[in-house]
Amino acid sequence: MSTIVWVTLSALILIVIVISELDERKSKRK
Repeated sequence: MSTIVWVTLSALILIVIVISELDERKSKRK
């Protein structure tokens, strides 16, 4: 696999983790 594929996959994973953390924080505020 090319390095570009790995970079895109890692970026998507990081974005998903950040979004999940933000959602958890919002739910805790409620």
